[in-house]
Amino acid sequence: MGTGGTILFGVLSTWVTPTWLLGAGAALGLLVLAVAYGLVRLTSVRLTAFLDDSLREGFLKPVLILAAVMATLALVSSPAVPVRDLLRSLVRLPTAGRLDRVETIAADATDQRVELDVRPSELKDLTISGNQDLTIRLMQYGIIKQAQEGKLEIIAGEPYNWSKATSENNLFYGDVAVMSVKNISGKAAQLQFAGRTTEEFPEVAAIPDTAAALVGLIVLFLLFEAACPKIAAVALATSREVTAQPMFQVVMALGATAIIVFVFVPYNTFGEDVKMLKLADIRLIIELAIIVALWTASESISGEIEGRTALTVLSKPVGRRQFLLGKFVGVILPVALLFLILGAEFLYTISYKVVYDAREGAALEPTWQTCFEPMMSSVPGLVLGFFEAVMLAAVSVALSTRLPLLANLIVCVSVYVLGHLVPLLVLSRVDDTYGIIHFVGQLFAALLPVLDHFDMEGSVSAGTPVPLIYLGWTLVYCLLYSTVAMLLALALFEDRDLA
Repeated sequence: MGTGGTILFGVLSTWVTPTWLLGAGAALGLLVLAVAYGLVRLTSVRLTAFLDDSLREGFLKPVLILAAVMATLALVSSPAVPVRDLLRSLVRLPTAGRLDRVETIAADATDQRVELDVRPSELKDLTISGNQDLTIRLMQYGIIKQAQEGKLEIIAGEPYNWSKATSENNLFYGDVAVMSVKNISGKAAQLQFAGRTTEEFPEVAAIPDTAAALVGLIVLFLLFEAACPKIAAVALATSREVTAQPMFQVVMALGATAIIVFVFVPYNTFGEDVKMLKLADIRLIIELAIIVALWTASESISGEIEGRTALTVLSKPVGRRQFLLGKFVGVILPVALLFLILGAEFLYTISYKVVYDAREGAALEPTWQTCFEPMMSSVPGLVLGFFEAVMLAAVSVALSTRLPLLANLIVCVSVYVLGHLVPLLVLSRVDDTYGIIHFVGQLFAALLPVLDHFDMEGSVSAGTPVPLIYLGWTLVYCLLYSTVAMLLALALFEDRDLA
């Protein structure tokens, strides 16, 4: 690569390795799905037909194509990635944790070899103790990071403690934790090792996590189709109509282009450009998803009611509740596709942005772990944004049963704006003699969704991760509010005259 290419792209392995982990996870998920599909083909003709029909529908197919693209990118980038080291850490992932081992040292031992089943880089801390006086010889890092012989004197009853957090180097040198022990007491001794281990590259946990997310999403959708066939039929028909519309394709293209352009925009934040990029991209994806959700809900429900199409659908063995719930799910599916596709692109660009900023600032080349952390810490923001879009979609579906397109969009945009202002109204400390501002804030907080719960600006600004428990509570809030909105939608639609 020429000088200009090096300045633009940096060291390829630095920002490609984190994205390789995602692609490897997608490949693993596809492999699991392929094996499961093969077993189904061998055992059940009926279930095979069901799976074939589902794969031809408008949701699973693009999801699998996205996973295949990620897997292909990982395969292509493999020569630039330390694949062997990453796979070794992946294999050792289940065994990480505690290290407890006892070795018997012979009374006349002068050079007894002891090897721990752990790589030196995997040790977090280690305590070595013995019931007799022992001398341990081992290879350690020298001052200039070269191997040199070290010696530990183990006094009976006095443990030797080592911690990676307080030591500059690993306790052992090389790829194997091996030592030679001399028993200077003249009696048989028990040498005990106790400590904690971690993977050499704990980031490899992203591989099984990505695979589990892909398999879980596919299985969840298939279970939905099997349990609610009529609702699923309406939902898939709605989803196909939406994704075929030029509006959806334009929104997707604009979002994909903007995410790439934002990488090269100078934010002038004195080293905090990555944070600004994360906030800008997440907010962009959320707002594009909300546009798709509001437009789809208005067009597919209000438009079909006014155009008498809904009456034709309801003349079939599909009830009003199934029709409306199917429309709601049909609105959510394109939103989910938008989050998956643009979200994957966003994560890839975040990894590259770290390297790009280092090159722009003439800083040292970052490690691939430095690129991995901001990439993965952005995932909760995408999840929270999806929850926000689902809630607004539920509100829009409820309004679409009674209001036309323009009125629906105006009300939903007002809900979106006020939903973000509710905390400011509730916590406002301006002079409120009659308590009107506080009352209005409490009223809005009771009626409108508090969308400020789904922002992660504070987390990004402080550089702290979003806890899983917070994602869990926001999911509960999203489900509760969406359920209330859909119950209102069903009540409004139940006696709506469609003739």
